[in-house]
Amino acid sequence: MPTDETDRLLRPLSPISDLDNGDGHFPVYKTFLEDAFEQPEIRNIALSGNFGAGKSSILHSFDKS
Repeated sequence: MPTDETDRLLRPLSPISDLDNGDGHFPVYKTFLEDAFEQPEIRNIALSGNFGAGKSSILHSFDKS
């Protein structure tokens, strides 16, 4: 049996909804998204990346913040 998260062979691909822990790039994405939402002329926002890159996790974390 796996003893911790690093020992698991399979990991869930569901979004992580709490990326705002100071690690990684979430604060940068959060700043860009906040800036985009403050500009009324911006009507579409694209968040693109490979499968499993974290697009949904960024959106879920932004929604919670």
